[in-house]
Order: sequence, then C-alpha cells, then structure tokens
Amino acid sequence: MIGKRCRLARHTDFDMNLLSFLWTLSVSLASVSFFGLAMILIARPFGAWRDRRIARARAGILQVLMKSSISTRVLRRSVRRAARLDALAPLVLEVLGLVRGETRKDFVEDLTRAGTAEALRRRLQDVKPQDRQCAAEALAAFAPGESEAALQQAWWDSHPDVRFAAMRASILIGAPPAFSDILAIAGNAAPRNRARALALTKLMAEKFPRNGRHILVLADTPIATRVAIIEGLAANLDQGAFDALIAIADDAAPQVRAACIAAIAQRPGVASDELVMRGLGDADWTVRASAALAAGRVRLARAEPELRALRHDEHWWVRLRASEALLVLESADRDTVAA
Repeated sequence: MIGKRCRLARHTDFDMNLLSFLWTLSVSLASVSFFGLAMILIARPFGAWRDRRIARARAGILQVLMKSSISTRVLRRSVRRAARLDALAPLVLEVLGLVRGETRKDFVEDLTRAGTAEALRRRLQDVKPQDRQCAAEALAAFAPGESEAALQQAWWDSHPDVRFAAMRASILIGAPPAFSDILAIAGNAAPRNRARALALTKLMAEKFPRNGRHILVLADTPIATRVAIIEGLAANLDQGAFDALIAIADDAAPQVRAACIAAIAQRPGVASDELVMRGLGDADWTVRASAALAAGRVRLARAEPELRALRHDEHWWVRLRASEALLVLESADRDTVAA
C-alpha cells in the first residue's frame, strides 16, 4: 500500500511538472508573438517615414538631371539627408548606371560641389561592410583627388567585399595598386574569391595593356591569370595587344589558345583567319569550340567544310558551336543573294 502511494505521488509530481512546463512554454510563446507583433506595428510607420525621407532626398538629387539652376546649397541638403539615411551611395550608383556622356560628367561635378565625395569617404568608415562596399563602388565615379586616398586605405579593409570594391574603383580612376599586387591577390585568393580576383586582373590588363602584355609572356604566370589578361587585352585590341596574342597563340595550355582565338578573331584579317582555321583542327575540344564560335562571328566562309565536319565532333559543345556557326554563314549567304 505504501509503495502504491509513493508511485502515485511520483506520477502526480510528474504530471504537475509537465503541466507547469507546458504552461510556461505557452506563456513564453505568446509573449514572443505579442512582442513580434508590437515590433511590426512600431516598425511599419517608422519604415514608411524613412521611405518618405529617402524619396525626398532622391527627388532633390535627381533635380540635377532636370534643372541645372538648382543651387548647391539645396543639393547639399539633399545629399546630407541621403547620407544620414544610408541611401546616398545606392542612389549615386543607380543614376550613374543610367546616364552617360556629358550628362554623367555634369552630374558628378554637381555632386562633388555638394560634398557627395566627402560623404562617401565617411561612409567608408561605416560599421556595415555592405555600406562600405557600396561607398567604394560609388567613389569610382569621382576624380582621383576626391577619392584616391580613401580608396587606398580601403584596400586593407577587414572584409574582402570592401577590399575588392575599393581596388576596382582605384583601377577605374587610374590610381590602381601595383600589377604585381593584383597578381599576388589572384594567386592567393580563396576559392570563393578567385573569380573576383581574376576580374581585377582582367580590368588591370584592360586599363593598363602595356603592363598586361609584359606579364602575359612570363613563364611563371598561372594559366588562369594569363586567360584573364588576354580577356582584358581583348577589350581594346590595339596592334601591340594583337601582336602579343599572336605570339602566344600556340601556347601549350589549351585555355590560353582558346582565349587567344576568341580575342584575336575580333580583328579580322589574314593572321586571325589563319589562327581560327588552325583552331578548328586543334586536339583540345575547348579550342575547337572557341574557333567554331569565332568562325561564325567573323563569318569566315572558307571554314564551312571544317565546320560541317565538326558537327560530328565527339564533344557536344563543339557540335553545338559548329552548328551555330553554319547557321550564321548560311544566313550571310542568303543575305548576299538577296542583295
């Protein structure tokens, strides 16, 4: 009897503890729900108020594009408001993505007089990496005197996104890091940063082709880096770049040969046509695919027999590129007959 009473007491204590736990859990969940609802109700009007202020700042800055007589004092007030709301850099990038030529130049000059570059430089000290990155990207539009020193300091930022954005902006304003430093970054970059590091290398070669041509022929330059340099040189294929690419067109690395064909084919002529024809018979499928694509782009009629043969290539990508090139050539023939 005593044992039964003990067991009954233990069951009763267990049930009471379980009920107490469930009750506490229910009250906690209800409190969290009410707290979340309260935060939403509070945040909604605050968010709407912030959006209205950003819209006013945006409208004030955009007046520069429509009304040249806007005073610097009025524009400066809109710039300060946008900066306080963390909206200045995104707004500058938005407008710069839409305007070109003299309109872009005038817009940047007006913003400079209104203290925009100064506000963006301060934003480079922000706690949030995303804001620092956005500020660095926006500073690329301003004169080196307004942004060079601040961007150089951001090369050593603790966050990789900010570092890459600052280096890219420095390259664009003509005050870049040393080419050797960019190569070191590309060579030591973690896998998740490798593409961005190679993009910097490509941009350096595009903006400073003489240095790119020199590095291209160095034996210890990694293949991926050489390909990035080739792609950068292809953006402005002058005679010096053309000759440098012709010199390495038979490189042992198929990636380099394929990149050379893609670049050189942008400048039609006897040398580039011969390179494309050689590429169509290359032992590596990536080179054959690149040559087939180039043959179509330059409408190389003499390559038609080789392209027809490549429609039966062992690799599907080569077959696809050859078929696309033949369609281009056939379309060109029809246009010639119609004319």
